[in-house]
Amino acid sequence: MSLDNANDIVQWIDRPQTRYLNMNIINDVNVHDIYPSHSITLTLNTERFILVGKKSSSTSANIAVNFIISNQIHRKELKIDKVDSTCENYGLLRRLYAKQMLSELSAFPAKNKKRILDIGLKYSLVSNFISILVLETLQQHIEHKIYPHQSRRKLYNDYMTCQNNKKQEELTQNQSKLTAVLNLWQTLCSCTSLQTAYQIYLNERQSYSKSPSFYFDIASYFFLQARSSNSKQSSIDAFNQYYAQSNCNISNEYQYIGLRILTNVLELELESVQLLRTVAYKLVEFGLYNLAENIFRHIVNLRSDEPQSFRDLALLLQESDSETKNLVEISDLFKKVIFGEWDKRYSEIEVTTFHELNCFIFQFHQQQQILNSIDNRLIRHLSVDLRIVMVWNTNDTDIDLHVIESTGEERYYSHKNTAIGGMISRDFTQGYGSEEYLVRKTVKGTYIVRAKYFANHQQTPTGATTIMVLIYKYYGQSNQQKEIVTL
Repeated sequence: MSLDNANDIVQWIDRPQTRYLNMNIINDVNVHDIYPSHSITLTLNTERFILVGKKSSSTSANIAVNFIISNQIHRKELKIDKVDSTCENYGLLRRLYAKQMLSELSAFPAKNKKRILDIGLKYSLVSNFISILVLETLQQHIEHKIYPHQSRRKLYNDYMTCQNNKKQEELTQNQSKLTAVLNLWQTLCSCTSLQTAYQIYLNERQSYSKSPSFYFDIASYFFLQARSSNSKQSSIDAFNQYYAQSNCNISNEYQYIGLRILTNVLELELESVQLLRTVAYKLVEFGLYNLAENIFRHIVNLRSDEPQSFRDLALLLQESDSETKNLVEISDLFKKVIFGEWDKRYSEIEVTTFHELNCFIFQFHQQQQILNSIDNRLIRHLSVDLRIVMVWNTNDTDIDLHVIESTGEERYYSHKNTAIGGMISRDFTQGYGSEEYLVRKTVKGTYIVRAKYFANHQQTPTGATTIMVLIYKYYGQSNQQKEIVTL
């Protein structure tokens, strides 16, 4: 019929039309997702009407299909048998179902674009958004970024291998780019915010590139500046601190630069225990326990024949703020020092370590597991008003601890007892110490701590000896205070 004029159009509209109305499920509620999902007008002289849906039960189902023909409702009841998923036509049925879905969704292509794409890719159907490509080679699949079907096993595996290699290459390239940009950005931030001091370091570094003490002293300067700047922190500083290296507890840019400079020492001789201890002691001084722990654990592996290695790690783990600290490991490290067999030059380090173990037990005595295998006769907490401990990082070195008490009396290796009850441990002329000063009850006044570098019996290219002095006021008491100095 021609629709060239208005009368023809009106006659066509008024003409009775055949329509699919709806479908009723008679005996199986597991029939669902029916297409067409709404009433539609059927094409004139149509020979076939297709209705598709899903059926999830194992029994047959009865349905009724309703049509409007010449303004009269016609009902057709049908029985749907269970479909065998292994039959040869099963794949065709799935594609037919998908085509009916696409036909309905394509009425509003922009709105349904994602679903149309998903269905087309899943069932290999052409739509307004999908084109047909015939791909034979691996290179063609890579070029068009299309996965081969898994039935083509070798081609699929080769494609997946190429994709994984490509992802790894992209990851490596991105990481390299990030590292390069980050280095430039950090240098810019350092130069603009720290200005003069950092630039002096850069200018002098070439002349002192092989000197550990150079890096150590410059790093100490920046760490001290970090302490000062933390006391007058601005909102910008607080913002930067929140996002700056939180896993390492880096508090500000001064500390970050100090850490970068300090770790340059390790590059001079990576397996030098002297340099490792130098860096670790400085990290402990500034409370960077996580970083120091990694170094101390490495030292344990390198120097398992030295009790100082285990004692350093035990003390660090005890001081750390971690809520998950392993108390049994700390106890075992202390006991390793106390009950281990060591060279005679380390003799009596057990006494100092026993003092520290008892303080640890007193702090965590409710945890019964740390008391295992410890003789009760050895458990006695000894609190003192003043405790000074000195250790150093070079072997075969004789450094003497001197303490001038508030009364003016000097306590050292050849004058072991003073009038107010001050005591000092034995004189370690080899090894790493520790030398320890104790006084149960102090006399009010100033106490002066001195370290006398008496002799060094070893040849080393790694620079000067570093000492760490730990000063405890009210050691083992609830009001304990601690100060660490590295020189």
